[in-house]
Amino acid sequence: MAHVPGEPRPYAAPYAATAQRPSWPSLPARLRALVQERLGQRVDEALSQGGGFTDGFASRLLLADGSRVFVKAASRLRSPEVFSCYQQEIRVARGLPEDVPAPRLRWALEQEEALVLAFEDIAGRTPQRPWRPEELCAVLDMLTRLATAMTPAPVGLPELDTTAGLDRGFSFWRRLVAADVSADPQLVGARWLARLEDLAALESDWAELAAGHTAVHFDMREDNLLITDDGQVLAAGGFNNGSGSLTSAELDDPAAVVTTPIPTLTSTQTAMRTLTLTPTSTPTATATNSPTLTPPMWIAVAFVSSAVIGIISGFYPAWKASKLDPIEALHYE
Repeated sequence: MAHVPGEPRPYAAPYAATAQRPSWPSLPARLRALVQERLGQRVDEALSQGGGFTDGFASRLLLADGSRVFVKAASRLRSPEVFSCYQQEIRVARGLPEDVPAPRLRWALEQEEALVLAFEDIAGRTPQRPWRPEELCAVLDMLTRLATAMTPAPVGLPELDTTAGLDRGFSFWRRLVAADVSADPQLVGARWLARLEDLAALESDWAELAAGHTAVHFDMREDNLLITDDGQVLAAGGFNNGSGSLTSAELDDPAAVVTTPIPTLTSTQTAMRTLTLTPTSTPTATATNSPTLTPPMWIAVAFVSSAVIGIISGFYPAWKASKLDPIEALHYE
């Protein structure tokens, strides 16, 4: 992608290598012994996971009997924020319905300053980027199942945020219009600064659009998705409210919990609000019934048609020229 002078440089986060996590051997010997005792097996191999944005321990452990488990750990003293997030993740994981497409929490323990979570380990990978059509459709299907399972918000979940509590996180353009010092205009390119009123208007009704009774996973990044070997998609991480991940709400009830109305989520026909903004066009918000994907057959037809037109347009003038008398052609030249 070409860089436009004066514009912030586009940055694709390397989700597979965004965290510097402690390795299994670097954990305190007492903690390693405690984990192996709880697992009932010796840990023969540990594959540290580089994704995420915390410094908590996160590794896939291969046990002596050949089984695997995914283990996370945090220190209350070294990483109090991560420790708090993991505490919330335990509460959320224990409150998830059985039909939520996510790995199950096997057990959790807290010993002195350490908190350890053990999840079932499921073989798979994160989605490819740019998105592949079949993977995008599979993820949208999973999100539909997730929304169904989380409607209404399960009673076993801890207290969740509300639309009122989350509004500031969805108010950047409105704050920029109001010249709020917390919104830095240096983060925005010149062509977007000229469209602030339009952007603020599009942002202003987010809470109304989010009203409902569904508990929502608020951190559905690609590194929190897992595509299994048989093509299933799981929400493999981010189920913690410490980073604003799981919320639900009713618009008019501040004690309730931000949601998406379930009728708008129907299989791969999930309604998507598309924002179109170009320097020469008027911003528009349109609803589409499916992702814009080009079938391979259309690509083949376009290629063959272009090839045939090119051959005809090149062959006919050449054939006609070959029929001319050279002397006569030079005479007209």
